[in-house]
Amino acid sequence: MSRPTQIAALLITLVVPSTLACNGSTENEPAKTDAAAKPAEGEAKPDLKIPPGSLQAEVVKHEEMDAAPAKVNAREVTPSGETRKEVVEGLALAVPAEWERAQARSSMRKAEFIVPGPGGDVRMVVYRFPGGAGGISANIERWKGQIAPPTEGEAKEPIAKELEVGNLRIASVDAVGAFAGQSMPGAPPQPPIADARLLAAAIEGYGDAFYFKMVGEAATIDVWAPAFATLLEDLTTESTGASDPTTGAPADSPAPTPG
Repeated sequence: MSRPTQIAALLITLVVPSTLACNGSTENEPAKTDAAAKPAEGEAKPDLKIPPGSLQAEVVKHEEMDAAPAKVNAREVTPSGETRKEVVEGLALAVPAEWERAQARSSMRKAEFIVPGPGGDVRMVVYRFPGGAGGISANIERWKGQIAPPTEGEAKEPIAKELEVGNLRIASVDAVGAFAGQSMPGAPPQPPIADARLLAAAIEGYGDAFYFKMVGEAATIDVWAPAFATLLEDLTTESTGASDPTTGAPADSPAPTPG
């Protein structure tokens, strides 16, 4: 064998096994498929439960808390304009016929009326406390503070009014925005309301002051705002004989505030 032939044979001997080894490693490598990344059918899936006390659990909890509460008895209502007389401790109210008088849920409430509407039922509550419950101006300002500017849309300043009806002096407030919710002794807590409206009034001139208040979904209170204004304008007083409260009884202790 000539020398060139020997060199060629040696090169073939070295190169061919190396090439086969490279090709073999490629051919023997298992093919990558989606099956490798996915659990086989019937195989247990990873546990996706959120650990209690974790940050994720706190986020979920607050998202659930922020969910809008269910609207109770939401329905369309057209005020008839008809009224009926309701007397609360000598104060006579011309109440819309559609408002249902309900059992007062605590001794702090002298009367409650269920007000129907498309945003669900709202309660108009009549409060009265010995000693006046902190004064008219303080309560008006506190009521204003219960309604924050809306998260969307243009903010509206609360509207405060004063009027005299016979011997009665009335201060009222109308506020629109977001209601943060509150908890009062003897009554279920009121949940937050994003689109809320508050109508409230303080009535002086017949013994201890009366306080009227309704707060809830604006969709319902919008329907009855004109009727509430008329109710205030039509207030009268009645003699109750021996129990006539024309002079307020002194309070033995500081009175609670009216909502």
